[in-house]
Amino acid sequence: MTGCNSEPKGAVDGNLSFVSLSQVLNELEIFKKLNSIRGYGAWDAGKVFLHCAQSIEYSIQGYPENKSALFQNTIGKLVFLNFVSSKKMSHDLEAPIPGSTEIQVGTDWKESLSILRKTILKFQTYDKELKPHFAYGSLSKQEYDLAHAMHIANHFSFLTFH
Repeated sequence: MTGCNSEPKGAVDGNLSFVSLSQVLNELEIFKKLNSIRGYGAWDAGKVFLHCAQSIEYSIQGYPENKSALFQNTIGKLVFLNFVSSKKMSHDLEAPIPGSTEIQVGTDWKESLSILRKTILKFQTYDKELKPHFAYGSLSKQEYDLAHAMHIANHFSFLTFH
């Protein structure tokens, strides 16, 4: 069971791996120094960064749509545990979060990168109860940190850097 794997056509898998949002923050510092970052398929880099920030924000505010409790406590948990054991996530990289506000393409990638960085820092300092993941259900802060890091690594693996 590897989840929904939908590698973007023509994109090369850079096979990045992050196990914490702290690692992601280190990578974002490197990204800030680049001249350009290209996305994949219909998603530009700005949209990718905003999608990752949106996912983190929803873990604080609550996801707009959730799978049933039965799904979350069975299939959702099994998929999450599989990702955890492999330390790698695989999912449809151009699928929006169910019920989320649509993110437009054409956003400035450096501005979107800054939003992602701020959202990660907000998550790291957030000390209240996190909302259930729309598919995996209730996660601890440590589990969410790993889930977000793997989610971001999956997306970043298909970006092109210049």
